Amino acid sequence: MEETYQKLRPVGLLERWCTQRHAMNFYPNVIVTSSYQVTACKLATLKPHLYGALGSVINTHPILSAIVMNEGLASAHFVRLPEIRLEDILSVHTVTKSRDLELLLESEHSRRFTTPGNPFWRLALLLPGGEEEEIEAFELMFIYHHVLGDGLSGPAFHRSLHVALASASPGPAKIPSPTAPLFKPLEDLLDFHVSLLVLIVALWRFVFPPQPAAGQWTGAPITPDPVTRVRILSLPTDVVTGFTSRCRAENASVTSALIHIVGAAFLCALPETTTELLFQAPISARRWLPPMYADVIGNWVTEDIQPYVHRRRVESANIWAAARATKARLEKTVQNDGRNTAVGLLPWIGDYDSYFASKVGTKRDVSVEISNLGVCREQRRVVFSQSAGVDGPAVAVSVAAAKEGMVLTFNWQQGVVEERVVAEVVRLVEVAVRRAVVGEM
Repeated sequence: MEETYQKLRPVGLLERWCTQRHAMNFYPNVIVTSSYQVTACKLATLKPHLYGALGSVINTHPILSAIVMNEGLASAHFVRLPEIRLEDILSVHTVTKSRDLELLLESEHSRRFTTPGNPFWRLALLLPGGEEEEIEAFELMFIYHHVLGDGLSGPAFHRSLHVALASASPGPAKIPSPTAPLFKPLEDLLDFHVSLLVLIVALWRFVFPPQPAAGQWTGAPITPDPVTRVRILSLPTDVVTGFTSRCRAENASVTSALIHIVGAAFLCALPETTTELLFQAPISARRWLPPMYADVIGNWVTEDIQPYVHRRRVESANIWAAARATKARLEKTVQNDGRNTAVGLLPWIGDYDSYFASKVGTKRDVSVEISNLGVCREQRRVVFSQSAGVDGPAVAVSVAAAKEGMVLTFNWQQGVVEERVVAEVVRLVEVAVRRAVVGEM
């Protein structure tokens, strides 16, 4: 079959990380959902206009025409599909309440991209009523393989589609692929130098994992059972505005504050013997790239090598002090322009298959991930979510803000943490954010 596909380029190191995890069913996909408004029409009218707009989006982002051959092997490389059959990758669903969205996300996050001839992305059109009713508003899920893009690639896709849909004419359901080349992989664009000391420490910790601190919690050990669970917390605009202002007044960032608010919530929901949590927070590498990379689909992300620690002794009165310290560390990492971050360690992995296979049955490196897309200013509502990473944190909290507020999506792997714990954490986080707004925290 590969003979019919145009060969593009080998996958980069970060891309290889993503393809290996997908091949082993460790991490199926990323989803970013955005809301749309259109002139009242029926589904039969909307679909052709959506196809026409998607043709424009695919031409703008040629990575959408690419899939990976030999996924999970050292010879993994991108090839280009000759065409994209949109009718094969667009599903339609009725979603009337938040739980409907959670259940659909759980289903989609457990599905990999394995259908021959289909791209490494798909769409789910979410309607507030039946398919025969007139449509004035809808939500669209962009579900994509992590090798195609990072979290910010989701809003980039939706921004392009919003613009294209505003002036779209009806288009065909089959779109010929563009001919533009792919961008170079991240490691070819930036110097992810790792100092000798940082490298030695990282390799030592890999060969001789340190004993976890007494009371440290990272969920159940790594197990190859990729069923994703989802809970959504939606915060209205007035609360988000107040919380952002409070963070600014305390010289904290939203991300650093959420690390410690979520940490405090987990320590309340978990047994009292739990005293320490380890957090990670992905950092966009787009800030270190030329401006043209700000709004394209691609995988431009890294993270600190060492996790951020939240301890039980950080009581409410000290949350802001801890958030300030974490913000300072995040800013220091940003100032290093990618040096001494996780991408710089990828050349030392060697055999990716053995690396990930060796993790099964072992302790997780981190408790919680806070991944924040920031503010998607042009969009009304954005929901960012991820598949539960088999080898990843016990819980991933994916954050996105837009005109109608901020949504925090809690994703976890079934069996790694109890559902009642996550439900209590979601409740406590909302209480804490609202208390912060009125100065009670």
